[in-house]
Amino acid sequence: MNATIFAYGQTSSGKTFTMRGISENAVRDIFEHIKNTPERDFVLKFSALEIYNETVVDLLKCKSGSLWLLDDSEKSTIVDKPQEEIVENGEHLRHLIGIFEAQRQVGETALNDKSSRSHQIIRLTIESSLRESSGSVKAFGVSLNLVDLAGSERASQTNADGKGLKKGSHINRSLLTLTTVIRKLR
Repeated sequence: MNATIFAYGQTSSGKTFTMRGISENAVRDIFEHIKNTPERDFVLKFSALEIYNETVVDLLKCKSGSLWLLDDSEKSTIVDKPQEEIVENGEHLRHLIGIFEAQRQVGETALNDKSSRSHQIIRLTIESSLRESSGSVKAFGVSLNLVDLAGSERASQTNADGKGLKKGSHINRSLLTLTTVIRKLR
């Protein structure tokens, strides 16, 4: 099973704040479910990516440079070797979230003093297996993708110029491409 939640909207509309709340609630619910399901073993993995100026970066190991996108005949396009951390508990996951939030590209605009200038993708992968054999499902995996997109913007509203204007055009172009893809999937 897989699920994806997108936060899409104008700069300074509260996307990052909303996704932070969704992340915190998802973490709480996941660990509550694990606690209430003693007959299963769980492994929770975490990864975080950023797309900034057309480059994919691993937010858990930023110093490694950009990541490659690969075409896989079975999985379509995949990111080559993002770092995955095995999450020990809710506090450990919150620590990992703090690491990647500190790495994310932000900039000041007329609308927001800490505007996200990149698209951010958090992936939580949950693997579960029965501790004892029974007649039910023995193992399964779930991926939850939390996507916080950079805000769409008008240069006249953000007072962007120079490099800021160029970054804004990259953001708007990538959002337009995403919109086109989503419409084609309908």
